[in-house]
Amino acid sequence: MRILVVEDTQAKLKRIVAVLMETGIPRDHIEVAVCSYSARQFLRNNYYDLLLLDVLIPFRQEDDPDAQVCVDLLEDISEGGEYKRPGNIVGLTAYDEGIADAVDTFNEMLWNVIKVSEADNGWVERVKNCVNYLRSARKEDATRTSKAEVLVICALRSPELEAVKKLPWNWEAETPFDDVSFISKGVVSTAKGNVRVIAAAAPRMGMVASAVLASKLIADVVPDICAMPGISAGFSGRVELGDVVFADPVWDYQAGKRIVDGNGEPGFEMAPHQIQSSPELRALIEQLSEDKEILRSIRDAWQNPPRNDLRIRIGPVASGSAVVADRAFAKEVSHQQRAALGLEMELYGVSSACAMATSPRPKFVGLKAVCDFADADKNDGLQSYSAYTSAAVLDHLVRKYFDIC
Repeated sequence: MRILVVEDTQAKLKRIVAVLMETGIPRDHIEVAVCSYSARQFLRNNYYDLLLLDVLIPFRQEDDPDAQVCVDLLEDISEGGEYKRPGNIVGLTAYDEGIADAVDTFNEMLWNVIKVSEADNGWVERVKNCVNYLRSARKEDATRTSKAEVLVICALRSPELEAVKKLPWNWEAETPFDDVSFISKGVVSTAKGNVRVIAAAAPRMGMVASAVLASKLIADVVPDICAMPGISAGFSGRVELGDVVFADPVWDYQAGKRIVDGNGEPGFEMAPHQIQSSPELRALIEQLSEDKEILRSIRDAWQNPPRNDLRIRIGPVASGSAVVADRAFAKEVSHQQRAALGLEMELYGVSSACAMATSPRPKFVGLKAVCDFADADKNDGLQSYSAYTSAAVLDHLVRKYFDIC
């Protein structure tokens, strides 16, 4: 187990390192950073099972400590990219004032904050318990076996799950998973062997139903990839009908606070939490997006396809709990993220289930094809085409991924 401690107070730093060593962690498995700049260098080059992060740190060693520096670091880690996201992050603080934003950021991302106090050694036991839990979890991970390499979660049985089950994946008859959910098992033949697949549809639309289904299946199936294909609305002018959107990142456009301003006017302060897709899968989808021959073959296999060419677009997608048939509202949501390509109802829930799963966590991929522009003009025929194209792109992505693994 490797641990990174970010702490600028030497006395507290020595105590934290001593506590970690008391749990049996070798000293050479503990890295120390005294500022955000140094921590970023470590995180660029190394994966850590645990990051112990002081809530009040300086950006550089010569700067004054600032809680906003911690917030910025957490947000950059969450967004992925150049930093290797630690397996677990725990905040440490000896202060109550001036750190509310930083503590809120930990809470929003479901990470814990431990209050460090010289008068109370309770924090020592909490740190030890955290390390011991991670150690036992790693032992359990070693014994967990995968029941399928790919888990496919669909928001609806029709047209989305139906489109997935039309893929040439050697499907078996549907069987019950528990007393409320049914699953379909399949096998994808790739150049390197067979890949096991399990697919299921949520009982109803929306983030909650899809997130619950994804969570319980991820825990049981232990997949390498958790995918959600299907249909979505797109933002007019940014995408075309029929485009398949690879969602990266996804966010809940309803997260935030309803307020009343000084003039008595209602308003909304957004507080989006973005979840990135897997960098490996993004790199593969970028390659697929440039393969005109594959995209043309997918389009031409559909009877009476739209006139425009099939495209794969990569960009942010917003999730919310309601069906949107209001272009004005959709435009308002699109302003939350200037590069946003569409909005739908489930991706944030499924991506959250992946992000918060017990290790080993699955790589998340959201593929939603645009069937309308969030207005009243909805075409059932285009919904079927979009469900088909998103499933077909998933088929190529799965084969490409496991051919190179």
